[in-house]
Amino acid sequence: MKQQGIGKADVSKQLKRPEGWVADCWNMKADNVKRPKEVAKYIGEYETRMLREGVEPFRPPMLRRKYVTDSVGMYEECAAGLPWRQAVLRKRNYETGEVAITKIESNRQDCTFPTLRTGITRLDAILQMIKVDFQIADPGAYLICNWYADGQTNIAPHQHDFCSATLCFGASRVFTLDWQPLLLGDGDLLVFGTQRHSVPKMQCVESGRLSVSIFWYPERHKADASFQITLDPAVAERARANGTLNEVLARAAAKQLKGMKLDTGGRGVGKKDYDDDVESSEEGEEYEDQAEGYLSEERLIEIALQVSMMEQ
Repeated sequence: MKQQGIGKADVSKQLKRPEGWVADCWNMKADNVKRPKEVAKYIGEYETRMLREGVEPFRPPMLRRKYVTDSVGMYEECAAGLPWRQAVLRKRNYETGEVAITKIESNRQDCTFPTLRTGITRLDAILQMIKVDFQIADPGAYLICNWYADGQTNIAPHQHDFCSATLCFGASRVFTLDWQPLLLGDGDLLVFGTQRHSVPKMQCVESGRLSVSIFWYPERHKADASFQITLDPAVAERARANGTLNEVLARAAAKQLKGMKLDTGGRGVGKKDYDDDVESSEEGEEYEDQAEGYLSEERLIEIALQVSMMEQ
């Protein structure tokens, strides 16, 4: 706010804090600001890095009611056309931000896309509109879709070190943002930052609801790395002949990516490790019911395969 030219008195009013408190913080460096105990350590470290890069870490939530003005049939089309799979719980260490996948099945289904393209024409047009309207410049922006069959399904409270734009179709469901409840309806769009959020159960809801969320880092404007895939012509010809060219290309891409050092700037990429010890959670660890952007070999192959199929 100081960098934006806002005076101390106005900052005091906007933040609803005493002018003396504002004065004490006025020339304080980001590294010296004490992290509130309710803010996870990895979130605090990420937001401090954003400040160093000159990017405002706090994104006030923005709710756009009926962002999709013509949402008739969108729930049914997405429910039938997206590649849903059984979702599982993840365990996050809130000190380090590290995530481990468990084998515990969630009560919902999900799917992911490495870009903002799903193959559903109407949905893809809406996603491009969101990208323009909210100036999403991250070339690594990707999608996570969640399907709630009824009010018995939910997502536990969790938070990310990136921004989210969540588009909703189907039945209205309560969505909590920093513990404040919002009722999100068909066609609504909610855009927010690192705030803690969840979708609690609603016993009275009998019909389904799904969300399509864009995840992106506001400070990233170029790819973390680039590479070229090289295949032996004979290998490529055999793969083309037996219909496995996409898979061969995907595995070649994953092999190259696995050995690359990505300049992630401290951004969390998670870990895709199965954790069988699901009964004992160490201090600072919590279970989450949310997918993340993992960079395991399996995940890399999945991403490369999807991209190779899209670019044909």
